[in-house]
Amino acid sequence: KMSSYSLLFLAGVTAAEAWTGVAAPVTQLGLRGAHRSCGMQAPAMILGASSSETLRLDRRALLEFAGKAAVAPVVVGIAFPREAAAESLSKDTAAAVGKLPLDVLKTIAGGSEKEFKGLQADYESDLTGVELALYQAYMYGAVKVPVTEDPRISLRPLFQSKMSDGLIKFAQANGIAPKVYDARGDGLTNVGKGGVLKGSKVLLDGLKKQGLLDDYTLDTSEYDENEWKQGTGSTIISVIVKKPVGMAASRALEEEDAPLQLSLVGNVVSGYMRQCKVVSEFLVEPAKDGEKISFTLSWAGKARLAQSISRRSKDKFNTARAFTKDKPKEEKEKAEEEAADE
Repeated sequence: KMSSYSLLFLAGVTAAEAWTGVAAPVTQLGLRGAHRSCGMQAPAMILGASSSETLRLDRRALLEFAGKAAVAPVVVGIAFPREAAAESLSKDTAAAVGKLPLDVLKTIAGGSEKEFKGLQADYESDLTGVELALYQAYMYGAVKVPVTEDPRISLRPLFQSKMSDGLIKFAQANGIAPKVYDARGDGLTNVGKGGVLKGSKVLLDGLKKQGLLDDYTLDTSEYDENEWKQGTGSTIISVIVKKPVGMAASRALEEEDAPLQLSLVGNVVSGYMRQCKVVSEFLVEPAKDGEKISFTLSWAGKARLAQSISRRSKDKFNTARAFTKDKPKEEKEKAEEEAADE
């Protein structure tokens, strides 16, 4: 059986070889060749070899390799960021986040624990912990919420919306509560008071404390307050997130056909935007040690809001007009009453 120590050794050798450019002096290991032909199955093949085989090491080559691989632990951390991203997660947080996609699928697509467990064997991966839980849940989600020819009947937007709702509830349960207001007329800065932009930072700082991301940078350089308040167009803000939980699962999902988009940060920020009457569509792109999430923002209910404003304006105009029209008549009747009393 393959132990965690064996896997760690093989991972270290692979990373050290990549870093130093020196082949590991293990003549029978065949690690690089096995990886080329067998991918992630290589460690199992290698460790499954007969125990009677003796690995002969050339002393001089070993010393050269060991000297040049002194920085290999750093490379191992870079080569396998999936573990580093979730290191500070508590068990409760990992469990809550890992089960959220399944809860959503049960609600909107008739998913069940029994069906998921029956398919779980098809979703094998070298991921571990919360990353594995998310990967398998999203693989199951791609089955329950497939791509449709007509996007209007697709459940995928609803899935993302419900993921946003669930993550907002998780944030609130953990004391992460950015201010909620109507960000349409007051702008994303709430007339200079901070607004959605400050609220997004409060939200991201809270997620950071929960261990769901390592760090972030919020870019609002494309936002124009005056244009936004007119409500005629959209604007873009972006967040570069370092080592978010779900990143490794997302990268693994990219190798599958028609996967569901996985970005916990994208979901939670988008959910907060919706609370503030802002429609948010996000796109995730790989970035160094993380991902870049671009949010395209526009007014929620723009057409309905425009009709409402127009209707209220007309009501005020008609009320004022009726008052002006009826005023001479009222004055005439009053004058006639006063004359009759005299």
